[in-house]
Amino acid sequence: MNKPDIKYIALDMDGTLLSTDHVILPKTKEALMQAQEKGIQLIIATGRPLKSIHQYAEELKLAEYGGLIIGSNGGIIYDPKKDEVLYQAKLSKEQAKRIFEVLENYDLIPYFIDKDDILYAQQDEAHITLSNGEPMEVFDFELAMADDYRLKNVGSLKDFVDWPIDKVLNTANPKYISDNYKKLQAELGEDFTVVPSLDFILEIFRSDVSKGNALEFIEKDFNHTMAFGDGMNDYHMLEVAKYSIAMGNAAKEIKELATDITDTNDNEGIYKALKKYQVI
Repeated sequence: MNKPDIKYIALDMDGTLLSTDHVILPKTKEALMQAQEKGIQLIIATGRPLKSIHQYAEELKLAEYGGLIIGSNGGIIYDPKKDEVLYQAKLSKEQAKRIFEVLENYDLIPYFIDKDDILYAQQDEAHITLSNGEPMEVFDFELAMADDYRLKNVGSLKDFVDWPIDKVLNTANPKYISDNYKKLQAELGEDFTVVPSLDFILEIFRSDVSKGNALEFIEKDFNHTMAFGDGMNDYHMLEVAKYSIAMGNAAKEIKELATDITDTNDNEGIYKALKKYQVI
């Protein structure tokens, strides 16, 4: 294998950069720090809002090395070194109301995270059952992402939302999401993207928003880009990168798309790929 000339490494977070325990594993962290020392720019690209990304950006010293953050599935691009938002795209309040109206026909639990780090919902709890049969309270899972997050039950989200928001999130049992997200996509139409970010979380955002489009805003020559991902919201990012690496735990569609498959997020998959391609 010829050694590729990598200048950018784009990394999904959950299921990719982070282990199941939501930590960056030691060899992966060391490899990414070595890559930055060589002048390679790291780009964290996640569905999460900025608030729940900062601790990992600080751990990898993105501000020091000039790394960037793509948040909200491409809805925002943030430069930690400059402390500056470079790009942002939100759902209009009319679009958000339309989404919440259509969601009334589905057995999904909708919510969104926005102003003052509040999780806005129309109920106090979100209990589901994971694919392995274990129960989960999804609002607790979301609120644990950052210390300042709070839950606010506002009744009807359709009647409440009155400003542009990043995206609409939904949760349900994984099988219900898998069975219904394409139907929901067809009903909402081409102005929106409906995609599972985790098997128990379904996200809805503007159709012109994606991690791939955000990468295009940052970098035009993808011959020097390596991207890692595991979920369907990583699809366009892996599609545009010349070196697209699916994690061993990735969705089937992601593995079929990627140019290579590495080990899982719990077994230093990023480190192993960077060694294989002689990036480190």
